[in-house]
Amino acid sequence: KALVEHGLAQEQTINALKQQVSMYNEKFDTFQSSIQNSNKYFDDYKTQLKEYRNKLEEITKSKIKTERENIMLKERVKAGENKMAKLLTNEKEVVSLRAAKVKLEKLCRGLAAQNKKEQDTQKDTQKQPQQE
Repeated sequence: KALVEHGLAQEQTINALKQQVSMYNEKFDTFQSSIQNSNKYFDDYKTQLKEYRNKLEEITKSKIKTERENIMLKERVKAGENKMAKLLTNEKEVVSLRAAKVKLEKLCRGLAAQNKKEQDTQKDTQKQPQQE
């Protein structure tokens, strides 16, 4: 009888241990599934991070290119402004020179008229003594 009781007790212990092993197997499977999901999420994160880094690199390159273009455009605008200022200065000089030309032409016409008048007067004076 003691042997039977002992066998029954061992069977109950074996069954209890089998249940524990089964429970631990379920928990291990759950843990392993969680780890696999975690690894999947981590891989997805790494992929997204790589994509974001590539996009950031493209944006950075684009920004550098845009900044270079901006500098070139600023230089072109400054050069254009300098040319415009030069042209305006030249235009002012041209206007000033034209005004001076008009004045000089008036003076020349005046001097030419005065010279002609003096020559006519001189001819008149030369003709008068001969007539006497």
